[in-house]
Amino acid sequence: MKVTLLEGSVKVTASNSKEPAIIKPGQQAQVTSSPVIHIMKDADLEAVMAWKNEQFMMKGTDLGTLTRQMARWYDIEIIFGGAMPDKKFGGSVSRNVNLKTILEALNENGIKNKIEGRTVTIE
Repeated sequence: MKVTLLEGSVKVTASNSKEPAIIKPGQQAQVTSSPVIHIMKDADLEAVMAWKNEQFMMKGTDLGTLTRQMARWYDIEIIFGGAMPDKKFGGSVSRNVNLKTILEALNENGIKNKIEGRTVTIE
């Protein structure tokens, strides 16, 4: 679980930790199964806010991460017909772009795909 702060301050407490952490704007706290709360002092606010701002934000994003975001946003299932291509993506795309446009862009970047109903197969 992560929390990122844009303004104000927040006290973060893990259920299995005795020591709370206070984060300030621009910081991110991550709570894991260990009793330690990890604080990132310079969180990537642009990437954090991308989901709220209806953007796919890619900064060296691998295909697996990108397709998981696509599956959630477009409410589709994405399967791989073979090994996942080792590609990284950069830039941002509005989530208001239709799925067909995203799939065409992937195809132009060597990621062959086909759509059948609500399932996209990456070949």
